[in-house]
Amino acid sequence: MLLFIVFAPLVTALLILFGAPARVTALAGSAATALASFIAFLSYNATVGGFQFVTSWTISESWRWHFLLGADGLSLVMPVLAALVLGIVLGMATPDF
Repeated sequence: MLLFIVFAPLVTALLILFGAPARVTALAGSAATALASFIAFLSYNATVGGFQFVTSWTISESWRWHFLLGADGLSLVMPVLAALVLGIVLGMATPDF
């Protein structure tokens, strides 16, 4: 879930870069990110606390590089708010912008 929240804006930007209609693609990407963020926020178990939805991969064993992604309660609020603000801005922008 967190991987989708992190990489959906990147995929949206790449789609726009390669010629997808900017406004529609940005609104769809923002809506998908907001929905995934909201689902992750509602799925967070506050009684357990701490980091949840943890994902970890080893990038380089010899250099001890690891990709680690997790979220606590506060860090789940931020993508929800950011996606909602972006959706409101894109929805209210004039079509020629």
